[in-house]
Amino acid sequence: MMKPGVSSLALCAMLFGQPVAAADTGHALSFDGIDDVVEVPGEAALDLTRNFTLEAWVKLPPTQDTFSATSVIVAKTTDELDWNGNYWLNIDNGSNVAIVGIGDQVAGSQFLYGTTNLGTSEWMHVAGVRSHTALKIYVNGILEASTRRSVYQQANDAPVRIGGTPTRYGSILYLGGVVDEVRIWNIARSAKDIRRTMHRSLEGTEEGLVGYWRMDKGRGQDVRDSSPTHANGTLGTTSERDSGDPLWVKSQVPAD
Repeated sequence: MMKPGVSSLALCAMLFGQPVAAADTGHALSFDGIDDVVEVPGEAALDLTRNFTLEAWVKLPPTQDTFSATSVIVAKTTDELDWNGNYWLNIDNGSNVAIVGIGDQVAGSQFLYGTTNLGTSEWMHVAGVRSHTALKIYVNGILEASTRRSVYQQANDAPVRIGGTPTRYGSILYLGGVVDEVRIWNIARSAKDIRRTMHRSLEGTEEGLVGYWRMDKGRGQDVRDSSPTHANGTLGTTSERDSGDPLWVKSQVPAD
């Protein structure tokens, strides 16, 4: 999707932490906020019970479907977004800030909210990090929230989902917006690590990388995982075209 190196626009964003526009660099997926989702089968490598980093580029509208819930960017939980699940990187539908969360069936769940409004209709990079001691949120490579970690993650066999998760309450957990370059790591990445790679494609063999959906195919029903896990996702919940399929669109992530 993106060529190696960093463009002047990407360098500007890296230095100042601001959303910027750029020329088309590949493809991304547009989610309708109603029922669109990418579903990745549960894999042992993605069942993270210790440190992790979740990353994505997002381009979100000013408002989501409802102010009373949260919308999934990438999550590994059961249906209904079970807060005693594994891990999730969401946005709060009322404030459009990022949320990183973890949970288990003993101590319950823990959430950390960011401070930046992501609903700018511009490309922004968001990352949620769980380390041995803390939860952290980074926006455009800048740390904006941190708290002491108080619970662990509960292992589960749920799929990884990008863009939403099923619920009996309709569309409240589905994201409206465009998502690109989703990455899952089994390590806690530093601010320097995140900034160093957020504006470039990965080789796929980087240490700790267990999920990498570049979304650069631009067609078809599968979303290829370029990490060693090879956990390819599917548009919607079936191999056939249906209303739950997000749309392939041109990407303008600020990078070469």
